Amino acid sequence: MEMSVEVMNPIGAEVGTKVEIELADEKVLTAAFIVYVIPMIALFAGIGLVQLVFSQLKNVEVLSAIAGISLMVLTFLIIRRNDKARREGGKYEMEISKILEEDENTCSIRT
Repeated sequence: MEMSVEVMNPIGAEVGTKVEIELADEKVLTAAFIVYVIPMIALFAGIGLVQLVFSQLKNVEVLSAIAGISLMVLTFLIIRRNDKARREGGKYEMEISKILEEDENTCSIRT
């Protein structure tokens, strides 16, 4: 399987060379938090808020599910919109750490 990504090249690897790339642990964890945890918080916040405010309604569960999912989707859209600025800022940019040998075949992800 081949993958093409844009990375910083401080060691001068040539195009087509097999390389190992790195991204700092804190950056991976921050990105994972933004993409997975924040939308999940938005989902539960939407559900809880509607349950709290409209608890007297008969079908509050359906309304709260719709509100929670809508808030989660809105959060995903906001994250997507802000993603371009994060990429251009170079905050989550990967770096080539070493050139691999031709016969070296690896698929592990190291941070």
